[in-house]
Amino acid sequence: MSERLMKTPAMAERADVTAITAKRWRAIGYGPPWIRLRGERGEVRYPESEFDKWIKENLNQSLADEYSKRPQDDSGQETPSAANSPSSAGYDTRTGRMRVLRGDE
Repeated sequence: MSERLMKTPAMAERADVTAITAKRWRAIGYGPPWIRLRGERGEVRYPESEFDKWIKENLNQSLADEYSKRPQDDSGQETPSAANSPSSAGYDTRTGRMRVLRGDE
């Protein structure tokens, strides 16, 4: 039996995102593995088994687990993609509360 190949809208529906989001993921190297079919149109397809595997590999057990998977730059600091995480400016890790940032901070 051959592998089922999903079109971008079908994969996006399974991931509960829009097709535009799926295309953006593909452009930045995020999301499930995909192939481009040969031919004049060169359409993109997502092997169903690879999508299922990608979902399983990206499950988090806790918020700390999620943060540990975020990319870091060479200095060990989180990259700007993690700017909204609790480790970003404005979050007081001692109290666990957000603090108001002023222009000079």
